[in-house]
Amino acid sequence: KRVDPAVTATGGAPAKLAVKNLKGAKPEKGDAKKKGEEKPKVSPPKYEYTLTLSGSAEHNSDIADFLTALRASPVLESIDMNFIRESKEKDRELRKFEFTGTLKQRPDSEMIASSLRDLVAQRTAQAKDEPAPSKPRTQTSAGNGKGD
Repeated sequence: KRVDPAVTATGGAPAKLAVKNLKGAKPEKGDAKKKGEEKPKVSPPKYEYTLTLSGSAEHNSDIADFLTALRASPVLESIDMNFIRESKEKDRELRKFEFTGTLKQRPDSEMIASSLRDLVAQRTAQAKDEPAPSKPRTQTSAGNGKGD
């Protein structure tokens, strides 16, 4: 969403440029400043980007941990919890949640790089500690003469 309003005239409508006649005397250097006419400084519009995350978890503590991690993110700010609702999917009791956050206007690139290095190191260590997943068993059709 756009954060700052566009440059407008006094009536709130977008400012219009006046047509000037180019005939006549040439203005002297610095003449506009002498008359007290200063052009308004035009700056580019600023935008604010929001991110909405939704999901489900079995425990409120899992949601709280996720919220804490989001608030520690170097890219997001103003993380708000919109809701937590109990729901049932198949035979499981779950809690559905939704968060909304704003992307930082100028995130610190060194902090992002450091955060990503830490995350990769952590996931690599976890992968080394976990046993390799077992291969799924293949089934053969009955009566083909190849026993399992």
